[in-house]
Amino acid sequence: GKAVREFEKCDFSRIGAHVKEEDAKRKERSREEKEADRAAKLLQEGPFLYANIDGRKEKVGNFRVEPPGLFRGRGDHPKRGRVKKRIVPEDITINLGKGVAVPPVPDMADGRKHKWGAIVHDNTVTWLAKWKDSINGQDKCVWLAANSAWKGMSDMAKYNKARTLKEHIERVRRDYDKGMKDSALKMQQRSVAVYLIDQLALRVGNEKNTDEEADTVGCCSLRVEHVTLHADNKLELRFLGKDSIEFHQTVEVAKGVHTLLGSFCRKKEPQDNLFDQIKPQDLNDYFKEIMDGLTAKVFR
Repeated sequence: GKAVREFEKCDFSRIGAHVKEEDAKRKERSREEKEADRAAKLLQEGPFLYANIDGRKEKVGNFRVEPPGLFRGRGDHPKRGRVKKRIVPEDITINLGKGVAVPPVPDMADGRKHKWGAIVHDNTVTWLAKWKDSINGQDKCVWLAANSAWKGMSDMAKYNKARTLKEHIERVRRDYDKGMKDSALKMQQRSVAVYLIDQLALRVGNEKNTDEEADTVGCCSLRVEHVTLHADNKLELRFLGKDSIEFHQTVEVAKGVHTLLGSFCRKKEPQDNLFDQIKPQDLNDYFKEIMDGLTAKVFR
C-alpha cells in the first residue's frame, strides 16, 4: 500500500456517519433488547471471566486482546501513528496447570485453522496468557483481577515492606546528609538523588531510547534544562514524568542540596545529565544494603 501523508485529503465522512448510525441504534434499544444483549455478552464472555487458582475461583482482569488499529501512545510518543497488527492465536502463550484442559482456539473467521503459540505450566509467575506487543516488542499479559487473592497477597507484602522500612528511614536520611558533605562527586550525587526521591517522591528514572519511547524522565535521568535554582534555597523542577504527565513544582530544599545542585549544573549544557556520575542501579545497590528487598521504587 501507499503511505498516507496528508490526512486532510482523506474523506472519512462515511465512516463517521456509520459510527453515529450504530451509536444511535444502540441508544434506541428497548429494555428487553438491552437485557438480551447483556445476556448474550455474558454467555460469550462467561468462560473467560474466572480462573481456578489452587482450587479457588478467582476473577480475571482484562482478558481481551486489543484489536488492530493506530498506536497512540502517551505524550509525544515517537511511534505514534504506527499500525498495531492483529493478534492471532499463534502469537499467544497460555499458562496452565499441568493436566488441565487446553482452552479451545477461537474461530478467527479468516478461513484458517489456528493453534496457540505455546502452552506452558509455569507456577512461578502470575500471568495467565501473554503475547508480544507489535509496536514496542514488550510482553502484554492477562492477569488476575485487582481484587484477587494473589493481588491481595502482593499488596500485603508491599505494605509489610513499608512497615519494615519505617525502622530504617532515619538511617537513610542520616546517610544522605552525611554523603552531601563527602568529597567524592559520585557520593554527593547519590545523596542528593536519594534526598529528592525521599522529599519529592520522584521516580528513579531509568535510561530510555527516545527513538522507541517518549522522552519521559525521573530523578536519575534529570537534565540541566529541567532544573531552575531560585533564591532562598528554592528549587524549580519541570519535566515530563511517567505517561508524559508534566511534573512542575517549586519547593524549598536544604541549603546543602541547593548548593550541590548548582555545582552539578555548572559548566554543562541544557541537554546534559544533571546526575552524570550515577545510574539507578547505584541507588538500588545502596538501598539493598539498608534493607533486604528494598529498591528505589519501593523506597519512593
